[in-house]
Amino acid sequence: MAFPAQRLKIGIVISTAMSFWDDVVNAGRFLRYLLPAMILTQVLITL
Repeated sequence: MAFPAQRLKIGIVISTAMSFWDDVVNAGRFLRYLLPAMILTQVLITL
């Protein structure tokens, strides 16, 4: 009886980890475009 519940729990953990990883990847992509833009803005302001 423990098997289906345990499998479900593992499935939930895996799907949560996957969606979390997707968020991390998306944040990384966002930061990769955001940081150069911020640096460019800073350079333009200082000039």
